[in-house]
Amino acid sequence: MDIKNLLKIILLIIVPWIFIVFLAPLYNRTYPEIGGWPFLWWYLFAWIFIQPILTYIVYKLIDKDSKL
Repeated sequence: MDIKNLLKIILLIIVPWIFIVFLAPLYNRTYPEIGGWPFLWWYLFAWIFIQPILTYIVYKLIDKDSKL
């Protein structure tokens, strides 16, 4: 595995964690509301769909490099 793909994998795993854990004060607010739900709920709900996509990309990067 080359360093470029390793960096991509690390970023795809670490960046969502940073967005959810450390940036909470930025999205932890009541307004704006979408459909009567606070933005916090929509933001976290969106990550339920975003994270598996990122995990799949990491899997494909690792799988591509493991084949000789």
